[in-house]
Amino acid sequence: MPNADPPSDALSWVRVDLGRLAGNVAAVLKQTANQNHAEDPTAPVICGVVKKNAYGLGAATVARTLQRHGCGMLAVYSPREAEELVNAGLAIGNQCPVLVLMPVYTLDRRDGLYRAAAADGLHLTLHSAKQAEMLDDTGRRLGLRLPVHVHVDTGMSREGMSVDDASALWPRLQTMKGLRVAGLMSHLATADVDTGDFADFTEQQEATFDALVDRLTAGDPDTMRGVLLHTGNSYRLWRNRNADQPHRVRHVVRPGLGLYGYTGDEDVGVKPIVRWTSRIIRVRAQPAGRTVGYGATATLERDSVLALIPAGYGDGYPLALSNRGKVLLRLNDDRQATCRVVGRVNMDQLVIDVTTTVQQLDLTPEALLGREIDLYGDDADAPNAVNRLAEQIDSHAYELLCRLNPRLPRVYSG
Repeated sequence: MPNADPPSDALSWVRVDLGRLAGNVAAVLKQTANQNHAEDPTAPVICGVVKKNAYGLGAATVARTLQRHGCGMLAVYSPREAEELVNAGLAIGNQCPVLVLMPVYTLDRRDGLYRAAAADGLHLTLHSAKQAEMLDDTGRRLGLRLPVHVHVDTGMSREGMSVDDASALWPRLQTMKGLRVAGLMSHLATADVDTGDFADFTEQQEATFDALVDRLTAGDPDTMRGVLLHTGNSYRLWRNRNADQPHRVRHVVRPGLGLYGYTGDEDVGVKPIVRWTSRIIRVRAQPAGRTVGYGATATLERDSVLALIPAGYGDGYPLALSNRGKVLLRLNDDRQATCRVVGRVNMDQLVIDVTTTVQQLDLTPEALLGREIDLYGDDADAPNAVNRLAEQIDSHAYELLCRLNPRLPRVYSG
């Protein structure tokens, strides 16, 4: 088990609950159990997305937990991220390959990924015919058949190739000796919205993908044999889950945020795995009328007790939560108190108002010194839950997690 306690000199630390992570994998597996293709009764492969250092939580440790508890594939964005997994002893062999999502054009025997590629543990995403030609040359030069997943753009207008380009390229791919078509994939733009035009847009994307599959298999059904079909992310997985005919999961589902417990829907069986904690390092009484922080953006309406927390936007706490954010103060008797951020968030500190807590509990201000406060909570219903804080500032849980500074110690439990 990785470190379970923060360094003694840490000003703040990020606790990642691996037990909850394992439980979230189980929830994903349960959700896929009755949603697979009728003609393919095998359970869909869970491809755990661990790009950007597993959304800032520690890719190697998170990936190892995902692999141990049922993920049969991992996805990253870049070759460097894939190499980090390889160096950690992951993504070797075809039992749990790693899929690189960005366009990769070449590979060399001296590359850190060659060993994984030679063991069939590296899958690449194909975005264009030109990339296919270059990877074919690479595979033949290395004596490999590189597994590729053809990415079709069904509406994101971001990555991948058009339906027509994919259809034109498909017969050529069957003749390329340096490649093996391992998957056909797309990405959904509005799967997190269940109503209105956006809901229809998701179904249009799915219909476009299905039509392409029919088009590619019309002449030869065997052309799709062994090819993994996948479009679904976390939001698509639980979308319409209570409908009479919920969405059927394809051969692969690619959950990312859902594995970490941040789907925005607490009724799907996943729990947040992150808690960001710091301590109070100073407490001061200030009179009514005193301004607080840079720009004097807050003025105290009453005599107040303010506490200083050694964390700020340099650590990843959003500046936009100035005068808006809420934290949870942990008391020795397991009680918690909600306190609001006062004034502008600084680079390495912020101020919270603890007046009500001191008054209601009849505490001296000094009694709060050293008490732990949670900047981000792991209770989805708490006012400092990542989703709730993100909504306050028109952001998203993705951003709040990814902006956690790498220097913050990650502490693993469970």
